[in-house]
Amino acid sequence: MIIRLNSLKEGYQEITMPVNISEIDIIEEEFIYPVSITLKIEKFKSQINIHGTLHTELDLVCDRCLEHFKYKIDPEFIVIFKISPNKKYDMADEIKIISPFENNLDITQDIKDSLLLSIPMKKLCHPDCKGICPGCFVNLNYEECKCIESPIDPRWDVLSKLFSKQ
Repeated sequence: MIIRLNSLKEGYQEITMPVNISEIDIIEEEFIYPVSITLKIEKFKSQINIHGTLHTELDLVCDRCLEHFKYKIDPEFIVIFKISPNKKYDMADEIKIISPFENNLDITQDIKDSLLLSIPMKKLCHPDCKGICPGCFVNLNYEECKCIESPIDPRWDVLSKLFSKQ
């Protein structure tokens, strides 16, 4: 997503706009709603601060029961652009140096990073999801297990005989 510098006024401004999904389509999950972004921009003579918030909902698959569920995300990010003719400006990675002659601010990578970090590593439809029975493959959230007896690994057979003697 490109922001044109010449369209920004000095001071504070807030912009809400849709995001082109093809620019940020880096995840396997499907977007349920169109992605929109709210940008709070502060423009000064030598610095531009951008505080962005994405708004969307994803269709995720639960890692335990394999059911689809909706997951609302509103990740935030902050980007600071420092306007300086010296590109070798020693600053932290969060501060990006741009030339005074540049007219475009590219925040596409910041949007992608924020989106990726907002998706949980373990996707669960709800925290107490019971998952799927490995024996009869029923979803334990909706049905009781249909397994007659849990299979015993033959390597543990000797131990089970010891316990049955006691």
